[in-house]
Amino acid sequence: MKRVATFSAVFLTGVMVTTSLAFAITTTPSPTGTIKEKVKAQACARATKKIERIITQSESRLTKRQNYVTKRKAKIDEQVSKLKAKGADTTALEEAATQLKTLLDTWISDYRAFIDDLEETKDFTCGDSQGNFKKALDEARAKRKVVKQSGDAVRKYYRDSYRPAFQAARKALLTKLQEARKEELKKRLEERKKQIQERIDKAKERAQNRKEGATKTPTPTVAPTATQ
Repeated sequence: MKRVATFSAVFLTGVMVTTSLAFAITTTPSPTGTIKEKVKAQACARATKKIERIITQSESRLTKRQNYVTKRKAKIDEQVSKLKAKGADTTALEEAATQLKTLLDTWISDYRAFIDDLEETKDFTCGDSQGNFKKALDEARAKRKVVKQSGDAVRKYYRDSYRPAFQAARKALLTKLQEARKEELKKRLEERKKQIQERIDKAKERAQNRKEGATKTPTPTVAPTATQ
């Protein structure tokens, strides 16, 4: 299974630093109001621009992840169906498959929630929202950790549960097919031995019949006498 990717935290960390600076400027008295406002505006502009960039990149990543999950789930269904069609016991595998698909869906929904939290920062003006902008950004940052955890959960469950269940089902099927093949070969061998024995018995019977026929005394034939 491909490694479930996690998005970079570099930009978001930079946004938090920039936003913290803007928040500090807002709450710290300054003798020069004009300078303070200018620096705050620049810090907020950088933060807003970075957030827009993160949202754009995250939307693109979300689309890729959704496509990946769709293909992954289709592959899971295909693996289960093929083994089941061949006669494998897929009970445990189907349970593992259901759980894995649930974890994949959770991973996607958590990522979507992360983007939504970033989008919510647009509802507030950086530096003039009484800390609501920074709070919304903090919530998005916390959700980023949740996304990482859900991605880790997918990898762990695939490695520790789904893949072992798939391998066990496939191994059991191979063993079952090998046993069936052995039984089929054994049956054919027994039928072949029976046929050979029947031929041998018939050959013996024919030889015995020829032998018995050769040992019998033939009755002499008397020629008729001519009338004088």
